[in-house]
Amino acid sequence: FGPNIQAEADTLRGLDPTRLIHYEDRNDRTAQHKPASHFDIISNMYASPSEMEKLHDEDTTRPVILCEYAHAMGNSVGGLKDYWDMIYSHRRMQGAFVWDWVDQGLEKTTADGRKYWAYGGDFGDIPNDNSFCLNGLVYPDRTTSPALEEVKRMYQNVRFSLNDLNPLQVKIKNDYFFTNLDHFVFTWSVLQNGKEVKSGKPGILDLAPQHDTILNIPFETANEDKNGEYFLNLTFSLRNDEPWAAKGYPVAVAQFPVNIAQHGFLTRQTKKDPSLKIKDQGNQFIVNGKKFNLKFDKQSGMLVSWTIDGQELLKKGPELNFWRPPTENDYKDWNGYKAWKNSGLDSMERLAGTSVVRQINPNLVEIGFETLFRYRHNLNIQAYQQYLIYGNGEVAVTSWIQPNKDIQAFAKVGLQMELQPGLDNVSWYGRGPHESYSDRKASADVGIYAKSVDELWEDYIVPEENGNRSGVRWMTISGKDGHGLFVTGDSLFNFSAYHYTDKNIEEAKHTVELVKKDFITFNLDHLQEGIGTATCGPSCFPQYVLPVKNMTFTIRLKPFKSSPDIEKDYQQRSPMVPVVFSPQPVLESKRFFNSSAKVVLSASDKAVIRYTLDGDIPGRESKLYEAPVTINNEAIVTAKTFTDNTDALNNTVETFIKTPLANPELLNGGPDQGFPDSPMLLFDRKYGKVGDIYRDWIVYSDRDMLLKMDYRSKNPVKHIKLRFLQDFWWSVYFPEKITITFGYPDGSEKVVWQKSWSANDILNSASYYVKTYNADIEAGIPSSITVLASYLRELPDNMTNKPKHVFLMTDELVVE
Repeated sequence: FGPNIQAEADTLRGLDPTRLIHYEDRNDRTAQHKPASHFDIISNMYASPSEMEKLHDEDTTRPVILCEYAHAMGNSVGGLKDYWDMIYSHRRMQGAFVWDWVDQGLEKTTADGRKYWAYGGDFGDIPNDNSFCLNGLVYPDRTTSPALEEVKRMYQNVRFSLNDLNPLQVKIKNDYFFTNLDHFVFTWSVLQNGKEVKSGKPGILDLAPQHDTILNIPFETANEDKNGEYFLNLTFSLRNDEPWAAKGYPVAVAQFPVNIAQHGFLTRQTKKDPSLKIKDQGNQFIVNGKKFNLKFDKQSGMLVSWTIDGQELLKKGPELNFWRPPTENDYKDWNGYKAWKNSGLDSMERLAGTSVVRQINPNLVEIGFETLFRYRHNLNIQAYQQYLIYGNGEVAVTSWIQPNKDIQAFAKVGLQMELQPGLDNVSWYGRGPHESYSDRKASADVGIYAKSVDELWEDYIVPEENGNRSGVRWMTISGKDGHGLFVTGDSLFNFSAYHYTDKNIEEAKHTVELVKKDFITFNLDHLQEGIGTATCGPSCFPQYVLPVKNMTFTIRLKPFKSSPDIEKDYQQRSPMVPVVFSPQPVLESKRFFNSSAKVVLSASDKAVIRYTLDGDIPGRESKLYEAPVTINNEAIVTAKTFTDNTDALNNTVETFIKTPLANPELLNGGPDQGFPDSPMLLFDRKYGKVGDIYRDWIVYSDRDMLLKMDYRSKNPVKHIKLRFLQDFWWSVYFPEKITITFGYPDGSEKVVWQKSWSANDILNSASYYVKTYNADIEAGIPSSITVLASYLRELPDNMTNKPKHVFLMTDELVVE
């Protein structure tokens, strides 16, 4: 597969017309698949399962090959099962060959004697491919990664399927071509709530290559505990020692849920719980129980202290978290780092709002806090967290999330807290024992596992998100003295725990740059995005991208002094207290550009509306809305309804701006068809998203942008800021020249700022990046301003994958 594949094909056509290959370059976005009569194999590199199926359906006579599955750079190999499900379900498909086997890092030693794996650029080598040599399934020392576990499971040559539940039957297919299954020993076991309750060893199964059979498993789920969760485990292991592995080594494994639909929970009776007391003390709400107490900060709405028998569990209480340290795939993924960063998920301003504190009965206290998350003065997420504190020490934390439509994607949705050092022992009932994610979990069977916090950590050569455990039912984290936390969820959840901060993980480029802290970062996640293969393959598949929608999830935390009664605490749930939110106000206003605006507010149920103009969350003492509000200058209008029993989560926020500019006009015919065509986008304070060329950008293809505006201020212009995007993947480049011209009342014109860049300047800068150009100007008071941004006209002839069209993209212009 080289650049001259077509010429090679023409040569080969005269030799053997039966085995030619149609190759499509994923970087050529103009390529269209056109089956040719002389091809009998349709090939496509890096295609997603849906793209493979499309190729398959276009021509029903020829095989389809996925030449390469993906790199395994760092935390990767997401979606492998989706490919193999497709390949197994279509007889004419084959492929998913993983590149590469081993990370090609070289050992280096720091001045103080610490060893680490080095890669491109660590040897003064210029140019270099950075970490692109670290794309293996095993590390440089040949120790294995979790990704290899997934590959092993998908590549195993015995396939299993659940044939029937009553009686319990499994279908076994020998996918070997030359090996009878009598080379292996077959065993099965049944787990109830993670513990083995029955097993069998039929022993040797005589099954010829490419044949299948059905086996009965002597286990009747109908006779078992209806509240039990049962899994069937199947294993084929080596019957004898082999040169590559010892006797007993598992070569094929499968797990099936056999009555998961029947699993349910019991409501716990709370009447005999010890009583609780609430204190309103200074800046804190304090809840005291039998041998435990909790302290909440009024200003932040945070749980700041949780002690049991006088021993503190927390360094920092649980906060809502939507960010993760990016994987190497995330940096390339359409819905990854760029989308998260554009939405400010790692740098949102947190505003505390309405709080609810009440004692529902002697042994049940409810404390609720409203939070607004803002980014660049725009409302990103509204949240409300309800803490239900029970007399037995359990705390149920329910979070309501209401994201703004401008958020592109979440990295995760969950809670993050910092635990006191020493809570290093972790056990869990969920997928394991290695890390797993929504799109890489086929090899992580459900069971009960135990590891230390250090053992949960996966030491990727380039530090990144790692160590997640998914499909968790319950978990404990505790110290040597027996103190700890028991955690369950009202749905399956994810967790991870490590001794570093997310910021440290994100910024570190080598493992020796990680600095252990005197606390444990503890994540309890409702959902987390998959990991995909975007470093050298498709982005994370849509079914593994987190939906940006309203969400609710509950995490239950219960401290313990010694080993908890896991079965009892897991099976029983304390009763919930419903939260009723008051209606959200509706804000109506004609957008204004350089004149006043009127804001009209309304709400259903005749609720009282209060509002602020400075972005603060309204309280019961804020301005009462009685008539339309006139805004003459900039304002962030925040409105909220109040009823007799308000639980918040009902804010409406709108930012209004006023500029000295008028009648903005794009003089060169407007942007290309299909893209936003309003120059108002240049002044709306809604920043275009890196990686998303369809939202909040003005886009030109092979054309300059020419903008003219009237200036209606008596103040001189001092600065003009212009914001442009560069994204090589979509052939978007920075302008090669920017010219700003002032027009004056006497009809004269003057170029007041001009700057140009060569193609090399542009192409040697960041491959995807937003840049703000700052023009400092001393040229008096204009009557008009004209901005000409020239697109990059000539690309080097030797440029790899030279695009046919060049895009110029801009979105925000600021005149000061």
